[in-house]
Amino acid sequence: MSGEVVKINLFSDTSGVAVTKVRGKIPRFLVSIAGYPFSSMMAFVIFLLIKNEYYMLSLIILLSFATISLIFFVRNFYGIFWLISFIAIGLAVVEFKSMQIIYSWMVFLASLLLSDAFVSGLVLLKISIKNPAGAGDAANLKKETYIPAWFWAIVFCAINGYLAYLTVTMTFPPIQHLI
Repeated sequence: MSGEVVKINLFSDTSGVAVTKVRGKIPRFLVSIAGYPFSSMMAFVIFLLIKNEYYMLSLIILLSFATISLIFFVRNFYGIFWLISFIAIGLAVVEFKSMQIIYSWMVFLASLLLSDAFVSGLVLLKISIKNPAGAGDAANLKKETYIPAWFWAIVFCAINGYLAYLTVTMTFPPIQHLI
């Protein structure tokens, strides 16, 4: 989008703020609409990799995102501490040289990513109703489209819900008959 990420702050309540610079209505729209669905899509991809037994690749992807974020974007103390801890734990898991441990760690992380993506959409919906101007990406989308922030929050919830549904049905296929 020919823009830049100015900084990312991560907070202990699992929320965060990404400050970006982008010129143009369409690039601002695309940047604002990408974040919430991206986290759900990442959870889906990680579960897909796990299902296909690419445990190490899924771990490398998450550790790469964490390392790039640490080096280039995250600037607050809690975010730096969290990322260093996450990377250290990930490297320790690799050091065990046990696919069962890597598998378990990745299922835990993917589950955390999926549930947080889903819940964050619901939190955004609540914020967009109570304080539309403070609704982050939904508020940015309102400025670009003149469509209410709560509408965009519902769109995010629908996308996240659908991706969560796809992830769960892919990961846990239905049991045909128990008898």
